[in-house]
Amino acid sequence: MGLLLFAALVGTTILRSVTAAARTQVSQIGVVWTVLDPLILIVVSGLVFALVFKYLPDVRIPWRTVMVGGLVTAVVFVIGNWLLSLYLSWGAVAGAYGAAGALVVLLPWVYVSSQILLLGAEFTQVYARRRGDQIVPAAHAVPRHR
Repeated sequence: MGLLLFAALVGTTILRSVTAAARTQVSQIGVVWTVLDPLILIVVSGLVFALVFKYLPDVRIPWRTVMVGGLVTAVVFVIGNWLLSLYLSWGAVAGAYGAAGALVVLLPWVYVSSQILLLGAEFTQVYARRRGDQIVPAAHAVPRHR
């Protein structure tokens, strides 16, 4: 999951740099990209989260449920990353630690991202139960005894 989130983050950074380069050539692309950038990020992140929620647990759960859970998680993920970037840019946290500043920036991002992932998984499970969807263990799932 971390690798997929990191790949999405790198992809978004590449898209933003390509757009910045194109913005110097065409001035109208800036307005369009301001609207499309968060939407593309939400859709791609939502698809990644939906895939994780569908295939990671040893249960059968409907696609519609995991798509809703993935999109809700993606919206919270994008907002959380935006708020974390504001905090890190205004707080000048990394500068105080010198070379270890990259680790100081990476650790809060991993923590916030993992908390958002777990919250999204719980939301998906509750949403499925409220809709009346059956969450059935997969054939190869091992029962857990309490």
